[in-house]
Amino acid sequence: MKTKRSFWALIALLLVLTVVAAACRPADTPTEAPTEPAAQQPTEPSGEPPMEVAFAVRPGGFLEQAVNGDFAGTTVTVDGPFTDPDDIRFFESMEAFEEATGITVNYIGDKEFEARLAISVDAGDPPDIADFPQPGAAATYARQGRLVDPTTWMPLDWLQQQYNQSWIDMTRMADADGNAMLGGVFHRFNGKSLVWYPKASWDAAGYTIPETWDELLELTQLIADDGDTAWCIGIESGAATGWAATDWTEEMMLRTTSLENYDAWVAGTLNFASPEVKNAVETWSEIWFEPDYVFGGTDAIVSTFFGDSPAPMFEDPPKCWMHKQGNFITGFFPEGAQAGVDYDFFYLPPVDDAYGRPFLVAGDMMSMFNDRPEVRALMEYFTTPQSASGWLQNGGALAAHQTATPDMYGVDLERGIAELVSQATSFRFDGSDLMPAEVGAGSFWTGMTDYVSGLSDLDTALAEIDASWPEGVAGQPPPEAGPDMPFAMRPGGFLEQAVNGDFAGTTVTVDGPFTDPDDIRFFESIEAFEEATGITVNYIGDKEFEARLSIAVDAGDPPDIADFPQPGAAATFARQGHIVDPTTWMPLDWLQQQYNQSWIDMTRMADADGNAMLGGVFHRFNGKSLVWYPKASW
Repeated sequence: MKTKRSFWALIALLLVLTVVAAACRPADTPTEAPTEPAAQQPTEPSGEPPMEVAFAVRPGGFLEQAVNGDFAGTTVTVDGPFTDPDDIRFFESMEAFEEATGITVNYIGDKEFEARLAISVDAGDPPDIADFPQPGAAATYARQGRLVDPTTWMPLDWLQQQYNQSWIDMTRMADADGNAMLGGVFHRFNGKSLVWYPKASWDAAGYTIPETWDELLELTQLIADDGDTAWCIGIESGAATGWAATDWTEEMMLRTTSLENYDAWVAGTLNFASPEVKNAVETWSEIWFEPDYVFGGTDAIVSTFFGDSPAPMFEDPPKCWMHKQGNFITGFFPEGAQAGVDYDFFYLPPVDDAYGRPFLVAGDMMSMFNDRPEVRALMEYFTTPQSASGWLQNGGALAAHQTATPDMYGVDLERGIAELVSQATSFRFDGSDLMPAEVGAGSFWTGMTDYVSGLSDLDTALAEIDASWPEGVAGQPPPEAGPDMPFAMRPGGFLEQAVNGDFAGTTVTVDGPFTDPDDIRFFESIEAFEEATGITVNYIGDKEFEARLSIAVDAGDPPDIADFPQPGAAATFARQGHIVDPTTWMPLDWLQQQYNQSWIDMTRMADADGNAMLGGVFHRFNGKSLVWYPKASW
């Protein structure tokens, strides 16, 4: 089987879309739960429509079967951090599901959730579903092979109907083999990209809502010129002092650089000391380090409790006029203060229009430990906004689903926030909650606190945060090519094995559209690989590539690798089950080190079951966004 193993080696180096005959491909099977027998497969729809229910039902899905009574009398256990009143809101949200299906949802959560979950998982007795308010904790269980990827049985296109793509992206994590998986589905959330202000006094003063960062700075200066301080800011929070400053940093990262850079930063592959992160901090520093802009001056920020910081906004006249915080902060507002009368909110404006209108969020991801039909049914219910109806009707949180409508919200405040959220172009989770605890709940907090207090300059603070990143937890720099090796190798990967001579003497066949001079360029590009590994690369391409490939695949004799200049053609073979997803054996984090995230995203397509897969890896490209001109005359 050396030929097959050598094929894996080459794909790690080259743009390729690997094609194998369907007859050689094992049938897909659903992920088995660590502590439960494999779940039954969905039965064929009976042809009878499900009973009328108050939530969306995926045709032919497990929720539809549950509504038809197939799993009545069963129980699904959910563990999480909810206590009063959130546990009441959860029970209210489950009523429609329980009534429609006859399935009992047993919620056992409390504030000791994380410690209890770790014990139960180690004992081989996890709950069926866990509600993770910090997806970083779920990622630990995913790496241990404990979580079930919902797309092993629920089509990706259903999730894409229910969610903005960003919510799906935020569930991506590595499985036990380092390959990409979805760790769950998002449920409820709180929005953080909000600025609160004293409405009655604001209107009386004639201030207008800023739409851009420059307008926000102009308003800040205008309020200072009027003799007041614009901002109410405090970051004291006991052992967690500094977290509010990390929120501002995350907001500015989303507004001054790309989502790919934000994700790389959270993963540890973009350093805190990088120009991008430093620029983000310096952007909010324009406000924080101007004493005339902050109530009490810059020196008061570190010693002011975050929950007390908006209080001066409610004095008459206000002593500060704006406070950036998530919608939970209304719980710290004075008793009797009325939304829309005493206070209101606006969206924290974009800094650079190139990055759209991002929204920073914190929320709950539902993750599946045990794979049974009734558990699948509840997971499908969690993909509908009605699964958060207790909060939508009574306040306290928003639905992560793009299918939520304004009439679902029973509280004007949440309805207004939901309307702002609907205008967002992207979402990202609170970055510190996704980082290793040593950083996200440690050095990031203390580093920002030291910077704001003046104990440390910015360069030193960022360097110290970088130094605290734990070894072996993502974020390691990509391997460099050795002095005798002209290309990088993934440690422990197939290319490394090939360089060690494990596959010498084998041949890999590549088909594609290259003719002179591109075939010559291809041969030149492969020389280093052949010399280093002893593997022969046999290129058989020409302009008749696509017709020849179809015949070869239909005959059960495809090339090892095919070069598709049009990924749409590859998508056809992926839907037929002929393509091998490279992340089934090559870790996603390696791809993220080698490519901008957009190149990875462009390889996403549906497999034979309609689930998401990567169809290959990109190689060479030509840029089109160019305008040419006659230089000398110009």
